[in-house]
Amino acid sequence: MRRLARANKHLLTARNAIANPRPLVGYCTSQTPTSETSIALQNPKPEKSVTNVLFPKNSITDKFSEILEHRNWKNLLNDSDLLKELNPKLVCRVIYAVTGYDRNVADPKLLLDFLLWSEEKVGALWDFDVLSLIARLFRVESSNPVVFEMLVDSYRKMGLLAEAVTVFLTIKNAEFVPTSSFCNTLLRDLLKTDKMELFWKVFDRISDMELTFDVYTYSYVINAYAKAGNVDEVKKVLLEMEEKGFPPNVDTYNMVIHGLCRAGHVDEAVEIKRSMIEQGLVPDNYTYSTLVNGYCMGKRLEDAKLVLWEMFDAGLKPDGVSYNSLIDGFIKQGNVEEALKMKSKMVSHFIEMDLNVQNTLLNGVCKAGMMEKAREIVTEMINTDANPDSRTYNLLIEGYYRKHDMVRAFQMLDEMKKRSLAPTIHTYSAIINGLSGNFGQANAAFGEMIKEGLEPNAFIYTIISAHAKEGKLEEARRIFESLTEQGIFQDPDAHTYGAFVHGYSEAGKMQMADRYFNEMLVSGLEPNDIIYADLILGHFKKGNITEAFSAFICMLARGILPDNKTFSVVIIGMLKNGKMQEALRIFYELCGKGLLPDVDTCNALMVGLYKQGDAEKAIQLYEDMCMKGINPNVVTYDNLISFLCKADAVEAEDMEEAERLFLEMQARNIEPTTVTYTSLLQGFNATGNTRRVFALFKEMMAKGIEPDQLAFHVIFDSLLREGKTVEAFKLGCALSAGQDISFKYEEEEIGTYLV
Repeated sequence: MRRLARANKHLLTARNAIANPRPLVGYCTSQTPTSETSIALQNPKPEKSVTNVLFPKNSITDKFSEILEHRNWKNLLNDSDLLKELNPKLVCRVIYAVTGYDRNVADPKLLLDFLLWSEEKVGALWDFDVLSLIARLFRVESSNPVVFEMLVDSYRKMGLLAEAVTVFLTIKNAEFVPTSSFCNTLLRDLLKTDKMELFWKVFDRISDMELTFDVYTYSYVINAYAKAGNVDEVKKVLLEMEEKGFPPNVDTYNMVIHGLCRAGHVDEAVEIKRSMIEQGLVPDNYTYSTLVNGYCMGKRLEDAKLVLWEMFDAGLKPDGVSYNSLIDGFIKQGNVEEALKMKSKMVSHFIEMDLNVQNTLLNGVCKAGMMEKAREIVTEMINTDANPDSRTYNLLIEGYYRKHDMVRAFQMLDEMKKRSLAPTIHTYSAIINGLSGNFGQANAAFGEMIKEGLEPNAFIYTIISAHAKEGKLEEARRIFESLTEQGIFQDPDAHTYGAFVHGYSEAGKMQMADRYFNEMLVSGLEPNDIIYADLILGHFKKGNITEAFSAFICMLARGILPDNKTFSVVIIGMLKNGKMQEALRIFYELCGKGLLPDVDTCNALMVGLYKQGDAEKAIQLYEDMCMKGINPNVVTYDNLISFLCKADAVEAEDMEEAERLFLEMQARNIEPTTVTYTSLLQGFNATGNTRRVFALFKEMMAKGIEPDQLAFHVIFDSLLREGKTVEAFKLGCALSAGQDISFKYEEEEIGTYLV
């Protein structure tokens, strides 16, 4: 088997290669994807020749590069006509050109300054490969380490947090001492995006640098531990804060309690409250309100009520927020009676009910069909100056519609107008739904809606979407066709048709989805990428491969590129239906247009290629993934190692490559699985390396990874190869009897023990 090319393992590996400038293969041609159509950047040629081909002298790129040689390049460019030519692609080309020309201008600080200046002119435009190239130059040139802070911050602002962390962790220069604000900003963003593994790596590095923590650093660390529900560590940090001169106050403890409750660790939050009291601090309204809300989020409403009574015992007065959480919780459980009791408690304790609480209660009462009680609540609202709003009346109208009492519904509409509250699309939607079958009144309501200045398309879209969610597509279609036939609704827009396409595709009724899609095209309306995605996914789900592919071709022919989700749906749909070559052709075609698939799509293609016996292309695909920054996952590595270890003729060099991948995946913090180890055991056994088989098996057991039956059979075979017939016999008997087995590996012998 061809050995796997050593893929770049590090973000800052030099990216000297330039994408091949030749045009990509046209869509649906019969040409098989070649290295030229690969998403990988080509192997680097001598820099000068590549640059001269892509960036010829006297081009705009060349002119920019010449100006960058001058100290006052910013002034020169600002005063130049070249400024109007500046665009994101040109910026990237200039940077590649500067690093390729035989000129003394490849200063990383200059390149980063140019990048920052360009952003001010044309907006965010940074390219992953360009930033990686600049990062490499910084390392090579040993530039001022302060510049690394700028680079890391640039990645952070782009949302490339993993890359920012990688650069941060690889800076070994002793002179590089990041500021507290810089570190805190990085920690904050990692915490916000829930990238906790990266968060702790950055925190460990900051600790190793012995940087001084401030109150913000401590707050982020406390929040991180709170997210994990690790109360012991939270307490340690609080103690450390005290020792470092940042004594935690009520606000600090409240922050911890809030973080724990938000992460669903309410019991741990209660423990922190106890610790807070032990420190002589007194919980305040926010403490208790947070716990009430936390219990309500966890649907532990009785516990929430106990906290509420505890507040009263502590001499505190709960606010409307605490009661609203409880009322909302009981309403969601359908326990309207308990919600009404909570409302009575509020009144008896003279706690003002705001409009939000009133509407929450009203929503539950109306859904329960208790319309008399609903009217009482609205009357109370008016009497207490909590003036009803549009939502209040919409809830009442919907409630009467459910009770088939359209007379009262119209009365609510009139009352709404008298209070100068403008009916919304939802108002008329409820009215027209209620008038189902009474087209005269429905049309009158529809006409009134138009007089109010409401968009009919928006209304139709709303009503269709609402019906689609409830599975009432036929009712939505009947309303739509009735309004269209009577000339009331003459110009459906793309959103209206899209709602039907989405609804019928979700329901698996693809003939109807196709009907509305085709009507849309006949009407001269352009479907967007979302409508195409719904149609394509619907056909694939039904196994209509031809129709799905036809919709996809139609999409590309109209110049609409799919998003990543649609990209994956098409590729995986093709693979499931045995269309490997078509899937591969589309894959490379779309990659060539700048779309990047997700790792699951790449893995599916990789497996498909291997099953067809085309391991070469599977390996090429892996190399392409690494070059374009698509991070492999455990499935990727399991597939690759399996390919190498299960080949028809496994060779020693195949196993060297498999072992390298095995180490690489662990360097990426990807833990090997039973599949990983079993594949390696098979491969080393096939090449006769029994000592490595036994060593790996020992490692597997030490890590607590459960071997499967295949792994034990490999061990059985290796024992026989080593002449360990007694041990092999014992193992064979144990396997036949279905017993659990563990092994102990020592220097000169392998003992077999039955557990």
